[in-house]
Amino acid sequence: MATDFNSFHSAMLTSFRLDLSYISIAELLLCLINMMLPFLVMVILTEYKLIFLSLIFIYYILHSKYIIIFLHIYNLRSINLVNSNSISQNYNKLSHKLPRNIQSIEDFQNESFSKAIDKVASYIPTITSKLSED
Repeated sequence: MATDFNSFHSAMLTSFRLDLSYISIAELLLCLINMMLPFLVMVILTEYKLIFLSLIFIYYILHSKYIIIFLHIYNLRSINLVNSNSISQNYNKLSHKLPRNIQSIEDFQNESFSKAIDKVASYIPTITSKLSED
C-alpha cells in the first residue's frame, strides 16, 4: 500500500514537473484536497445540505465579525460626530436663553444648588439648624 502511494506520489510530481525532494506528501495531499474541493462541495451539498449550510453560516459569522466590528466603529464615529454637533448646537441655543443677570455658569450652579438646599431644608427642619451652624 505504501509503495503504491509512493509511486502515485512520484507520478503526480513528475506529471506536474516538480522535484520529489521539494514537495512533501502532506503538501501533495493538500494540493489534491484543493483540487477536489469543488467536487466535495457538490457531494456535500446534495447529501448533507443542512449541515453544509450551517457550516457556511458559522464560517460567515466567524469571518464577518471583523466587518461587523469595523462597521460598528464607523457607526460609533459618525454617531459621535452627530452627537457632538447636536450638543454644541443645543449649548448655543441654551446659552442665549440664560437670564442676563447670571454672570457665569458657576453662579447659576451655585444659585440652583442653594435653591435645592432650601427646598430640602423646608421639608427637614434639622437640616436648617445644621446649615445655620456652618
